[in-house]
Amino acid sequence: MEAPVDKITEGQDFEGVVMNYGDPAYELAAGSAFGLTKAEEIFVRLIAYLVFAETVCIPVRYVLEGDDMAQAMEWATLLLNEGLILPSQRVDTPTFEDYARSRALPAASRQRAEFLDRNASRVRKFRYKDLSEAYRQILVNDLGPGGCFRRTVNGGLRGRYTQALSNAHAEYADQSEGTPDAFTTVVSRYVPDLRRRARQWAMARYYTTPVLQGYDTANTRELPLSAAKLLIRGRALVATPPLLQDVPPVEAASARLKASIPAGSMSVEHKRYCEALLKVRQELPEARHVFSDICRADQLGDTGDAASDLFRRELARQLRSRPAKGRLFTLISSLLGSVVGGGVGLAAGGDVVIGGGIGIGIGVGIGAGIASNEIQNWLKVRNERRQRPWALAMDRIDALTMNE
Repeated sequence: MEAPVDKITEGQDFEGVVMNYGDPAYELAAGSAFGLTKAEEIFVRLIAYLVFAETVCIPVRYVLEGDDMAQAMEWATLLLNEGLILPSQRVDTPTFEDYARSRALPAASRQRAEFLDRNASRVRKFRYKDLSEAYRQILVNDLGPGGCFRRTVNGGLRGRYTQALSNAHAEYADQSEGTPDAFTTVVSRYVPDLRRRARQWAMARYYTTPVLQGYDTANTRELPLSAAKLLIRGRALVATPPLLQDVPPVEAASARLKASIPAGSMSVEHKRYCEALLKVRQELPEARHVFSDICRADQLGDTGDAASDLFRRELARQLRSRPAKGRLFTLISSLLGSVVGGGVGLAAGGDVVIGGGIGIGIGVGIGAGIASNEIQNWLKVRNERRQRPWALAMDRIDALTMNE
Protein backbone atom coordinates (compact mmCIF):
# COMPACT_ATOMS: atom_id res chain seq x y z
CA MET A 1 0.00 0.00 0.00
CA GLU A 2 1.19 3.52 -0.78
CA ALA A 3 2.00 5.95 2.01
CA PRO A 4 -1.13 7.59 3.49
CA VAL A 5 -2.15 10.91 1.96
CA ASP A 6 -4.60 13.69 2.73
CA LYS A 7 -5.37 15.55 -0.49
CA ILE A 8 -8.41 17.46 0.71
CA THR A 9 -7.31 19.18 3.90
CA GLU A 10 -5.80 22.65 4.09
CA GLY A 11 -4.12 24.18 7.13
CA GLN A 12 -3.01 22.41 10.26
CA ASP A 13 -2.62 18.65 10.31
CA PHE A 14 -5.44 16.52 11.65
CA GLU A 15 -4.84 13.32 13.58
CA GLY A 16 -7.90 11.58 14.84
CA VAL A 17 -11.21 10.11 13.73
CA VAL A 18 -13.92 11.43 11.44
CA MET A 19 -17.04 10.45 13.39
CA ASN A 20 -20.13 9.67 11.33
CA TYR A 21 -22.26 8.43 14.22
CA GLY A 22 -25.01 11.00 14.70
CA ASP A 23 -25.42 11.91 11.04
CA PRO A 24 -29.05 13.08 10.86
CA ALA A 25 -29.35 11.57 7.38
CA TYR A 26 -28.53 8.10 8.71
CA GLU A 27 -30.58 6.32 11.34
CA LEU A 28 -29.06 5.41 14.69
CA ALA A 29 -29.91 2.06 16.18
CA ALA A 30 -33.55 2.04 17.19
CA GLY A 31 -33.96 2.88 20.86
CA SER A 32 -31.39 2.85 23.64
CA ALA A 33 -30.98 -0.06 26.01
CA PHE A 34 -30.10 2.52 28.67
CA GLY A 35 -33.09 4.82 28.15
CA LEU A 36 -30.97 7.67 26.81
CA THR A 37 -32.00 10.18 24.19
CA LYS A 38 -30.22 10.23 20.83
CA ALA A 39 -28.46 13.45 21.84
CA GLU A 40 -27.19 11.74 25.00
CA GLU A 41 -26.05 8.72 22.97
CA ILE A 42 -24.07 10.97 20.62
CA PHE A 43 -22.54 12.98 23.47
CA VAL A 44 -21.42 9.84 25.31
CA ARG A 45 -19.87 8.48 22.11
CA LEU A 46 -17.90 11.71 21.70
CA ILE A 47 -16.60 11.39 25.26
CA ALA A 48 -15.71 7.73 24.71
CA TYR A 49 -13.88 8.45 21.46
CA LEU A 50 -11.82 11.22 23.02
CA VAL A 51 -10.58 8.94 25.79
CA PHE A 52 -8.63 7.18 23.01
CA ALA A 53 -8.41 9.44 19.93
CA GLU A 54 -6.39 12.64 19.75
CA THR A 55 -9.25 14.55 18.14
CA VAL A 56 -12.65 13.91 16.58
CA CYS A 57 -13.81 15.61 13.39
CA ILE A 58 -17.55 16.16 12.86
CA PRO A 59 -18.86 17.04 9.37
CA VAL A 60 -20.56 20.38 9.94
CA ARG A 61 -23.76 19.32 8.17
CA TYR A 62 -24.46 16.93 11.03
CA VAL A 63 -24.51 19.85 13.47
CA LEU A 64 -26.38 22.36 11.33
CA GLU A 65 -29.09 19.95 10.17
CA GLY A 66 -29.35 17.54 13.11
CA ASP A 67 -31.16 18.47 16.31
CA ASP A 68 -29.52 15.67 18.29
CA MET A 69 -25.99 16.41 17.11
CA ALA A 70 -26.52 20.13 17.72
CA GLN A 71 -27.59 19.39 21.32
CA ALA A 72 -24.59 17.11 21.83
CA MET A 73 -22.29 19.87 20.54
CA GLU A 74 -23.80 22.36 22.98
CA TRP A 75 -23.10 19.96 25.85
CA ALA A 76 -19.56 19.51 24.48
CA THR A 77 -18.80 23.26 24.30
CA LEU A 78 -15.77 22.84 26.55
CA LEU A 79 -14.32 20.25 24.16
CA LEU A 80 -14.89 22.58 21.20
CA ASN A 81 -13.11 25.33 23.14
CA GLU A 82 -10.20 22.96 23.82
CA GLY A 83 -9.87 22.04 20.14
CA LEU A 84 -10.61 18.34 20.70
CA ILE A 85 -13.70 18.41 18.47
CA LEU A 86 -13.06 19.86 15.01
CA PRO A 87 -16.06 20.71 12.82
CA SER A 88 -15.24 20.40 9.12
CA GLN A 89 -15.31 23.62 7.09
CA ARG A 90 -15.12 24.13 3.34
CA VAL A 91 -12.21 26.32 2.29
CA ASP A 92 -14.48 28.57 0.22
CA THR A 93 -16.59 29.55 3.27
CA PRO A 94 -14.58 31.54 5.84
CA THR A 95 -17.19 31.02 8.59
CA PHE A 96 -19.86 28.46 9.38
CA GLU A 97 -22.43 31.24 9.18
CA ASP A 98 -21.30 31.93 5.59
CA TYR A 99 -21.77 28.25 4.79
CA ALA A 100 -25.28 28.16 6.29
CA ARG A 101 -26.21 31.28 4.38
CA SER A 102 -24.82 29.94 1.08
CA ARG A 103 -27.06 26.89 1.42
CA ALA A 104 -30.08 28.96 2.45
CA LEU A 105 -30.46 26.93 5.64
CA PRO A 106 -33.21 27.85 8.11
CA ALA A 107 -32.79 30.18 11.08
CA ALA A 108 -32.12 27.32 13.53
CA SER A 109 -29.19 26.15 11.40
CA ARG A 110 -27.78 29.65 11.17
CA GLN A 111 -27.89 29.94 14.96
CA ARG A 112 -25.97 26.67 15.23
CA ALA A 113 -23.43 28.01 12.74
CA GLU A 114 -22.96 31.11 14.89
CA PHE A 115 -22.46 28.85 17.91
CA LEU A 116 -19.68 26.96 16.11
CA ASP A 117 -18.03 30.19 14.98
CA ARG A 118 -17.94 31.35 18.60
CA ASN A 119 -16.80 28.12 20.24
CA ALA A 120 -14.75 25.98 17.85
CA SER A 121 -11.11 26.88 18.46
CA ARG A 122 -9.99 24.54 15.65
CA VAL A 123 -11.61 23.43 12.40
CA ARG A 124 -10.72 20.95 9.69
CA LYS A 125 -10.68 22.90 6.43
CA PHE A 126 -11.16 20.84 3.30
CA ARG A 127 -11.46 21.29 -0.46
CA TYR A 128 -14.82 20.06 -1.68
CA LYS A 129 -15.03 20.41 -5.45
CA ASP A 130 -12.87 17.49 -6.70
CA LEU A 131 -14.18 15.17 -4.01
CA SER A 132 -17.76 16.06 -4.89
CA GLU A 133 -17.24 15.20 -8.56
CA ALA A 134 -15.62 11.87 -7.70
CA TYR A 135 -18.58 11.09 -5.44
CA ARG A 136 -21.08 11.99 -8.17
CA GLN A 137 -19.34 9.76 -10.71
CA ILE A 138 -19.38 6.81 -8.31
CA LEU A 139 -23.14 7.18 -7.87
CA VAL A 140 -23.62 7.44 -11.64
CA ASN A 141 -21.87 4.08 -12.01
CA ASP A 142 -23.86 2.61 -9.11
CA LEU A 143 -27.11 3.40 -10.93
CA GLY A 144 -25.92 2.00 -14.27
CA PRO A 145 -26.61 -1.52 -15.59
CA GLY A 146 -25.01 -3.97 -13.19
CA GLY A 147 -24.21 -1.14 -10.79
CA CYS A 148 -23.55 -1.71 -7.11
CA PHE A 149 -26.68 0.11 -5.93
CA ARG A 150 -28.86 -2.05 -8.16
CA ARG A 151 -27.39 -5.17 -6.55
CA THR A 152 -28.97 -4.14 -3.25
CA VAL A 153 -32.46 -3.84 -4.75
CA ASN A 154 -34.64 -6.87 -5.42
CA GLY A 155 -35.59 -6.47 -9.07
CA GLY A 156 -32.90 -3.88 -9.66
CA LEU A 157 -30.68 -5.85 -12.03
CA ARG A 158 -33.43 -7.77 -13.80
CA GLY A 159 -37.01 -7.25 -12.77
CA ARG A 160 -39.65 -4.67 -11.99
CA TYR A 161 -37.29 -1.80 -11.20
CA THR A 162 -34.84 -2.28 -14.06
CA GLN A 163 -36.27 0.24 -16.51
CA ALA A 164 -37.14 2.83 -13.87
CA LEU A 165 -33.58 2.71 -12.50
CA SER A 166 -32.20 3.01 -16.04
CA ASN A 167 -34.27 6.16 -16.46
CA ALA A 168 -32.97 7.48 -13.14
CA HIS A 169 -29.43 6.68 -14.27
CA ALA A 170 -29.87 8.68 -17.48
CA GLU A 171 -31.13 11.74 -15.56
CA TYR A 172 -28.56 11.54 -12.77
CA ALA A 173 -25.69 11.22 -15.26
CA ASP A 174 -26.60 14.72 -16.49
CA GLN A 175 -26.64 16.16 -12.96
CA SER A 176 -23.78 18.40 -11.90
CA GLU A 177 -24.51 18.22 -8.18
CA GLY A 178 -22.57 15.61 -6.25
CA THR A 179 -24.65 15.37 -3.06
CA PRO A 180 -26.64 12.65 -1.30
CA ASP A 181 -29.77 14.78 -1.70
CA ALA A 182 -29.46 14.95 -5.49
CA PHE A 183 -29.04 11.17 -5.80
CA THR A 184 -31.95 10.45 -3.46
CA THR A 185 -34.23 12.91 -5.24
CA VAL A 186 -33.60 11.45 -8.69
CA VAL A 187 -34.00 7.81 -7.63
CA SER A 188 -37.18 8.46 -5.65
CA ARG A 189 -38.68 10.40 -8.56
CA TYR A 190 -38.65 7.22 -10.66
CA VAL A 191 -39.06 4.66 -7.87
CA PRO A 192 -40.70 6.23 -4.79
CA ASP A 193 -40.47 2.89 -2.94
CA LEU A 194 -36.67 3.12 -3.01
CA ARG A 195 -36.30 6.54 -1.42
CA ARG A 196 -35.06 5.17 1.90
CA ARG A 197 -32.69 2.69 0.26
CA ALA A 198 -31.33 5.41 -2.06
CA ARG A 199 -30.66 7.66 0.92
CA GLN A 200 -28.88 4.89 2.82
CA TRP A 201 -26.74 4.06 -0.20
CA ALA A 202 -25.86 7.68 -0.89
CA MET A 203 -24.75 8.15 2.73
CA ALA A 204 -22.73 4.91 2.76
CA ARG A 205 -20.88 6.15 -0.32
CA TYR A 206 -20.47 9.58 1.29
CA TYR A 207 -18.64 8.01 4.25
CA THR A 208 -16.25 5.95 2.12
CA THR A 209 -15.49 7.99 -1.02
CA PRO A 210 -12.56 9.96 0.48
CA VAL A 211 -10.81 6.69 1.35
CA LEU A 212 -11.77 4.47 -1.58
CA GLN A 213 -10.90 7.15 -4.12
CA GLY A 214 -7.56 7.93 -2.47
CA TYR A 215 -8.33 11.49 -1.38
CA ASP A 216 -7.77 10.83 2.31
CA THR A 217 -6.08 7.67 3.52
CA ALA A 218 -4.19 9.40 6.32
CA ASN A 219 -7.14 9.85 8.69
CA THR A 220 -9.40 7.24 10.24
CA ARG A 221 -13.07 7.39 9.27
CA GLU A 222 -15.95 5.78 11.09
CA LEU A 223 -18.22 3.67 8.91
CA PRO A 224 -21.56 2.76 10.52
CA LEU A 225 -21.96 -1.01 10.60
CA SER A 226 -25.28 -0.90 8.75
CA ALA A 227 -23.64 1.15 5.98
CA ALA A 228 -20.81 -1.37 5.74
CA LYS A 229 -23.28 -4.25 5.40
CA LEU A 230 -25.13 -2.42 2.62
CA LEU A 231 -21.90 -1.74 0.70
CA ILE A 232 -20.82 -5.36 1.07
CA ARG A 233 -24.18 -6.50 -0.25
CA GLY A 234 -23.64 -4.29 -3.31
CA ARG A 235 -20.06 -5.62 -3.69
CA ALA A 236 -18.73 -2.09 -3.27
CA LEU A 237 -16.59 -2.53 -0.17
CA VAL A 238 -13.32 -4.35 0.29
CA ALA A 239 -11.15 -4.41 3.38
CA THR A 240 -9.64 -1.00 2.77
CA PRO A 241 -7.99 0.94 5.61
CA PRO A 242 -8.55 3.24 7.30
CA LEU A 243 -12.29 2.60 7.74
CA LEU A 244 -13.64 1.67 11.16
CA GLN A 245 -16.81 -0.38 11.20
CA ASP A 246 -16.65 -0.68 14.97
CA VAL A 247 -14.14 0.46 17.59
CA PRO A 248 -14.06 -2.05 20.48
CA PRO A 249 -12.49 0.25 23.14
CA VAL A 250 -14.93 3.03 22.23
CA GLU A 251 -17.88 0.64 22.31
CA ALA A 252 -16.76 -0.70 25.69
CA ALA A 253 -16.23 2.76 27.19
CA SER A 254 -19.58 4.01 25.84
CA ALA A 255 -21.45 1.05 27.30
CA ARG A 256 -19.88 1.57 30.72
CA LEU A 257 -20.66 5.28 30.73
CA LYS A 258 -24.24 4.78 29.54
CA ALA A 259 -24.92 2.22 32.26
CA SER A 260 -24.26 4.80 34.97
CA ILE A 261 -26.12 7.78 33.46
CA PRO A 262 -29.61 8.52 34.79
CA ALA A 263 -31.90 9.15 31.83
CA GLY A 264 -32.34 12.85 31.08
CA SER A 265 -29.53 13.94 33.37
CA MET A 266 -27.06 15.18 30.77
CA SER A 267 -28.60 18.64 30.57
CA VAL A 268 -27.11 19.34 34.00
CA GLU A 269 -24.21 16.84 34.09
CA HIS A 270 -22.50 17.48 30.75
CA LYS A 271 -19.79 19.80 32.10
CA ARG A 272 -18.72 17.21 34.68
CA TYR A 273 -18.30 14.63 31.90
CA CYS A 274 -16.20 17.02 29.82
CA GLU A 275 -13.99 17.88 32.81
CA ALA A 276 -13.59 14.19 33.67
CA LEU A 277 -12.49 13.49 30.11
CA LEU A 278 -9.88 16.26 30.19
CA LYS A 279 -8.50 14.87 33.45
CA VAL A 280 -8.24 11.34 32.06
CA ARG A 281 -6.48 12.60 28.94
CA GLN A 282 -3.99 14.45 31.11
CA GLU A 283 -3.34 11.51 33.40
CA LEU A 284 -3.23 8.74 30.77
CA PRO A 285 -1.92 10.00 27.41
CA GLU A 286 -0.71 6.44 26.78
CA ALA A 287 -4.31 5.45 25.96
CA ARG A 288 -4.19 7.79 22.97
CA HIS A 289 -0.70 6.72 21.95
CA VAL A 290 -1.75 3.07 21.62
CA PHE A 291 -4.88 4.06 19.67
CA SER A 292 -2.81 6.19 17.26
CA ASP A 293 -0.26 3.42 16.79
CA ILE A 294 -2.98 0.97 15.74
CA CYS A 295 -4.55 3.47 13.33
CA ARG A 296 -1.14 4.18 11.82
CA ALA A 297 -0.34 0.48 11.39
CA ASP A 298 -3.66 -0.02 9.62
CA GLN A 299 -3.12 2.96 7.33
CA LEU A 300 0.38 1.83 6.39
CA GLY A 301 -0.74 -1.74 5.78
CA ASP A 302 1.68 -3.10 8.37
CA THR A 303 -0.67 -6.00 9.08
CA GLY A 304 -3.19 -7.99 7.10
CA ASP A 305 -5.94 -7.25 9.62
CA ALA A 306 -8.52 -4.49 9.67
CA ALA A 307 -8.18 -1.84 12.36
CA SER A 308 -11.29 -3.10 14.15
CA ASP A 309 -9.66 -6.51 14.59
CA LEU A 310 -6.47 -4.93 15.85
CA PHE A 311 -8.44 -2.84 18.34
CA ARG A 312 -10.40 -5.88 19.48
CA ARG A 313 -7.31 -7.97 20.15
CA GLU A 314 -5.54 -5.13 21.96
CA LEU A 315 -8.56 -4.48 24.20
CA ALA A 316 -8.88 -8.18 25.01
CA ARG A 317 -5.18 -8.32 25.92
CA GLN A 318 -5.46 -5.32 28.23
CA LEU A 319 -8.56 -6.63 29.98
CA ARG A 320 -7.06 -10.02 30.85
CA SER A 321 -5.40 -8.58 33.94
CA ARG A 322 -6.78 -5.72 35.99
CA PRO A 323 -5.06 -3.75 38.79
CA ALA A 324 -6.67 -3.49 42.19
CA LYS A 325 -9.41 -0.86 42.27
CA GLY A 326 -8.36 2.51 43.57
CA ARG A 327 -4.70 1.58 43.92
CA LEU A 328 -3.32 3.46 40.95
CA PHE A 329 -4.72 6.88 41.62
CA THR A 330 -4.22 6.99 45.39
CA LEU A 331 -0.60 5.94 45.28
CA ILE A 332 0.79 9.46 45.60
CA SER A 333 -0.62 9.88 49.10
CA SER A 334 1.01 6.61 50.15
CA LEU A 335 4.34 7.71 48.72
CA LEU A 336 4.26 11.06 50.44
CA GLY A 337 3.08 9.48 53.69
CA SER A 338 6.16 7.25 53.77
CA VAL A 339 8.60 10.14 53.77
CA VAL A 340 10.32 10.32 57.19
CA GLY A 341 12.92 13.03 57.21
CA GLY A 342 15.98 13.65 55.09
CA GLY A 343 18.13 11.07 53.46
CA VAL A 344 18.45 9.74 49.96
CA GLY A 345 16.71 11.90 47.33
CA LEU A 346 14.63 10.31 44.59
CA ALA A 347 13.35 12.28 41.63
CA ALA A 348 10.07 10.77 40.61
CA GLY A 349 10.30 12.35 37.17
CA GLY A 350 7.37 13.44 35.03
CA ASP A 351 4.97 10.63 35.79
CA VAL A 352 1.36 11.70 35.31
CA VAL A 353 -0.18 9.35 37.87
CA ILE A 354 1.85 10.74 40.76
CA GLY A 355 1.64 14.35 39.73
CA GLY A 356 4.86 14.63 37.73
CA GLY A 357 8.22 16.17 38.43
CA ILE A 358 8.20 15.99 42.26
CA GLY A 359 11.14 15.18 44.51
CA ILE A 360 10.72 12.62 47.30
CA GLY A 361 13.06 12.50 50.26
CA ILE A 362 13.54 8.94 51.50
CA GLY A 363 14.57 8.38 55.09
CA VAL A 364 16.50 5.47 56.55
CA GLY A 365 15.54 2.50 58.70
CA ILE A 366 11.84 1.67 58.82
CA GLY A 367 10.92 4.73 56.77
CA ALA A 368 13.29 3.69 54.02
CA GLY A 369 11.80 0.20 54.00
CA ILE A 370 8.28 1.57 53.62
CA ALA A 371 9.41 3.93 50.89
CA SER A 372 11.21 1.12 49.08
CA ASN A 373 8.02 -0.90 49.04
CA GLU A 374 6.10 2.07 47.69
CA ILE A 375 8.72 2.69 45.05
CA GLN A 376 8.28 -0.89 43.88
CA ASN A 377 4.54 -0.30 43.77
CA TRP A 378 5.09 2.92 41.83
CA LEU A 379 7.20 1.07 39.27
CA LYS A 380 4.46 -1.53 38.99
CA VAL A 381 1.91 1.22 38.42
CA ARG A 382 4.04 2.77 35.69
CA ASN A 383 4.31 -0.61 33.97
CA GLU A 384 0.55 -1.15 34.28
CA ARG A 385 -0.05 2.21 32.66
CA ARG A 386 2.16 1.32 29.74
CA GLN A 387 0.74 -2.17 29.33
CA ARG A 388 -2.98 -1.53 29.96
CA PRO A 389 -3.74 2.16 29.43
CA TRP A 390 -7.19 1.57 27.89
CA ALA A 391 -8.36 -0.48 30.86
CA LEU A 392 -7.06 2.14 33.28
CA ALA A 393 -8.61 5.01 31.32
CA MET A 394 -12.03 3.34 31.34
CA ASP A 395 -11.80 2.72 35.07
CA ARG A 396 -10.71 6.29 35.68
CA ILE A 397 -13.45 8.03 33.72
CA ASP A 398 -15.99 5.74 35.38
CA ALA A 399 -14.72 6.82 38.79
CA LEU A 400 -14.66 10.53 37.91
CA THR A 401 -18.12 10.64 36.35
CA MET A 402 -19.61 8.73 39.28
CA ASN A 403 -17.94 11.09 41.79
CA GLU A 404 -15.87 8.29 43.35
